Amino acid sequence: MESQWLLPTAVVLALSVYFLKPQQKKSFKSNLTTPNDSKIIVCGGGQKTRFPNGSPGVCKLIAFLEYNKIPYEYKTTTNFKESPNEKIPFVHYKGQIISDSHFIIRKLVQDGLAKDPNAGLNESEIAISEMVRTSFESILYWGIVKHRWINNWEHTKEEYFGKMPAILKWFLPDRIILPHVLANLRAVGTTRYEEGQYDILIKEFICNASVILGSKKYFMGDQITMLDYTAFSNLGNIYHLSKLNGELKAELEKYDNLVDYVKRLTPLFKPNKI
Repeated sequence: MESQWLLPTAVVLALSVYFLKPQQKKSFKSNLTTPNDSKIIVCGGGQKTRFPNGSPGVCKLIAFLEYNKIPYEYKTTTNFKESPNEKIPFVHYKGQIISDSHFIIRKLVQDGLAKDPNAGLNESEIAISEMVRTSFESILYWGIVKHRWINNWEHTKEEYFGKMPAILKWFLPDRIILPHVLANLRAVGTTRYEEGQYDILIKEFICNASVILGSKKYFMGDQITMLDYTAFSNLGNIYHLSKLNGELKAELEKYDNLVDYVKRLTPLFKPNKI
């Protein structure tokens, strides 16, 4: 083997071992915070200066923190293995690493850092809002993933991996990361539909979201609830990140109330320093 290929080959092999080897269970203790430390360190992809964040989950958490004026630090990471569920966002908080935006927010509310977003709703309204919220996360979210990683893969690859060294850009996106995402899409059932069927589901979902919102200020009335953080994180991603979501944005723009909703919430949820 010629010497100029030794280092690139070693890098590729090392990355292959890292991504493909079985991972042992480990304790998710924070090395950045202590049990008596109230500092919040949010870990996600991309930069804090980009809003909305390309990850709806990260966007949702940042929106909650910003709206409730909760101080936090943002740390860009590519080491998802550090997270208990190997997904972003996750936070370092009080000596622990906590994953999943929903449970992070619940923990912060339990600790008195913010009021429960659903506090003004009755039992029936909470049930309805939670059903709609989980629909955003289980239907529209995977539609966004599908459009980025299948329909608009070349744009996504350039956006996410364009600044990588050439050897890594050649290897990682198409041969390691994309197959992993495609496997997830199949596991949740998104790509098991016949050609075009899931796109129909997404169009119907966006239409239904418009009907539910109607002329209301927020999805459940005049109060921002957990549903709004989730709805905005998905709808805002579609609207603002048009290069990654061109077809979805065109569908969203058919509904004036959804576009107005995103535009109204953006300044409320956007980090002040941007």
